[in-house]
Amino acid sequence: MMKKHVLSPKLGAHLSIGKGLEATARNAVEMEVETFQIFLRNPRGSKSRTWSVNEIEAFRDITVSNGITPIVAHIPYIVNPASGKDDLYQLAERVISEDLVRGDTIGVSYLVLHPGTRGDSTVEEAIERLSKMLDRVLDGFAGQTMILLETMAGMGKEICSNFEEMRMVLQGMKDSSQIGICFDSCHLLAAGYDTATEDGIRTVLAEADEIIGKDRIKVVHANDSLKGLGSHLDRHAPIGTGYIGVEGFTHLMKNEYLRELPFILETPSDTIMEDLGVLRKIRSAIAGQQVLA
Repeated sequence: MMKKHVLSPKLGAHLSIGKGLEATARNAVEMEVETFQIFLRNPRGSKSRTWSVNEIEAFRDITVSNGITPIVAHIPYIVNPASGKDDLYQLAERVISEDLVRGDTIGVSYLVLHPGTRGDSTVEEAIERLSKMLDRVLDGFAGQTMILLETMAGMGKEICSNFEEMRMVLQGMKDSSQIGICFDSCHLLAAGYDTATEDGIRTVLAEADEIIGKDRIKVVHANDSLKGLGSHLDRHAPIGTGYIGVEGFTHLMKNEYLRELPFILETPSDTIMEDLGVLRKIRSAIAGQQVLA
């Protein structure tokens, strides 16, 4: 079979695993995505289902044979690895540890983690808790899955809405070699980083490179923003209708560094195909311009 040529960047979306791993993989093939993201358990709880060997093998066979890679997983929303409350902190450590192993078992390349909220703690105290937890979770882990800290919008008492705090997390660890970054276009815009213009995107990446090393950025969450630059509000909009817009996504997808990364939509299930269609049109237009050039 002739290998299908895939344009850059690879495009995908967050998919449900409610009908099982094999059904998710087949759905990804039917949608013609080149990458995708999943939760490994209830996204608003901590319960997880035990997968059979056959289910795992089917998932891996379908994704590998169709060249769908990387597979990305996301930690449930309830997890707060910076919490000052012992019960929530211990829950976070358990879920992250389990999902790191579970993800590796099914071929997940990256496990995306919200860095958390500080509560009544200082930023420094919250970051120290996060760094120490990440060290414990990764201690002795021999798998291939990498943890990605997601860039945050800075709502409320969220930590890591800037690259300086990301650096503090990395510097607080004994070994941060298995830690990367998930570049969320909406969150970054809300946090005050211009992800909507060509010059702005270059500036964001230059700053990231200087502070944490842009090579740590492994995945792009391709989300348009309902709110403007520096709003500190995490509100997604359909692709092309928000403050990033078609022009902004064109610049993001043309960027020489970002275009080599997977772009993954986090969009409601009823609008996934429409939003994918917009990104595919942008990508095709970019490819046409490159050919003409």
